[in-house]
Order: sequence, then C-alpha cells, then structure tokens
Amino acid sequence: MNVLQMAEEQVRQHPSLRYERHPHALRVEPPNPNGFPVSLEVTKEGFSVRLGGWQELFEEERDALECFQFAFSPHCRLRVGSRGGVDCEWALEFRDGGVWHEDSSTDKKSFQVWKSKEIRYLHNIIHD
Repeated sequence: MNVLQMAEEQVRQHPSLRYERHPHALRVEPPNPNGFPVSLEVTKEGFSVRLGGWQELFEEERDALECFQFAFSPHCRLRVGSRGGVDCEWALEFRDGGVWHEDSSTDKKSFQVWKSKEIRYLHNIIHD
C-alpha cells in the first residue's frame, strides 16, 4: 500500500470528511467552518503536505503520512495571519502539556504591510 492509499484509508474512517483523490494527490476539505484544507502530494522531490497555506516537503513517506494525520489531531492547529483580509502567514502549532508551540511557518509577501495584522486559529476538529 502506498502513502496515498494509506492516507485515503485514514480519511475513510471519518464519514464526515469530504475529499478528492487524484493520481498523485489526496485533498481533504476543511471538516468544519474553522478548519483548513489538508493535502498530500507525491512529487519528484518527495512528499508534499499542505495545511491551508502552510507547506512542508518530506523525503520519507512515513514522515509525510504522520504530518497528514497530525492535521486532524486535537494537538494541531494552524495560526493564520492576514493583512487587509488577505492571508499571508501560516504557522503549524502543536500542543504540549496544555501549551501551544510553533513548529514551523510559511509566509508570502503582503503588499498591505501598513494594515494591521489579524490572527486567527484554525483546528480540524472532526465530528462524526
């Protein structure tokens, strides 16, 4: 069984999740209004996992699958920063001992730097 088949098997265990399967990718829609999309893609460079605008490239199939699964854990959240209503920063956070810690972040240039940054937190809580 390859990484996409394993990820799809995990998703199928939750009937409320909507997803699309492509030959080299699996994309899961946000499971709630305050959630974020999750995708796993097999690329020439390895395995790409996207959580909203956050992205990480993995060399190992196992690591990519663990990250994909973590996106649906209550110990995972995505901190999203926006300026002028446009998302420009994404940070993957994990909870340890009741405290949230940043794991890594991704950002893109915002041409609205004069506008104040707004932060929101997204969680992929599954209600089956």
